[in-house]
Amino acid sequence: MDTTIRLQKRGIVTIPKKIRNLWKIKEGDFLNAKIRGNEIILCPSIIIEKEIINSSKKALKELQARMVGGPFSSMDEFEKFLAKK
Repeated sequence: MDTTIRLQKRGIVTIPKKIRNLWKIKEGDFLNAKIRGNEIILCPSIIIEKEIINSSKKALKELQARMVGGPFSSMDEFEKFLAKK
C-alpha cells in the first residue's frame, strides 16, 4: 500500500487511518523508525519499562529460591519439604 503524506510542523506526520487499522496501532503507541537507503521505515514497537523488568526479575529470583530442594526419594519426603516452606 503506497500513500503520500505531508510533513507538518516539528516533523509531525499523520499515518492514514487504513494503515493504523491494518497495524492495529493507536495514539500513544510506539513506532520504531529505521533509515534504509533513501527510505524511512516505520514498524510497530513494544516498550517495556525498566520497573516491570526489575520486578519480574526479583519475582523470578524469589520463586527460584523457593524451588530449591530435592531430589526426593518419595512423595512423603517431597510433602515434608513443602510443609517447611
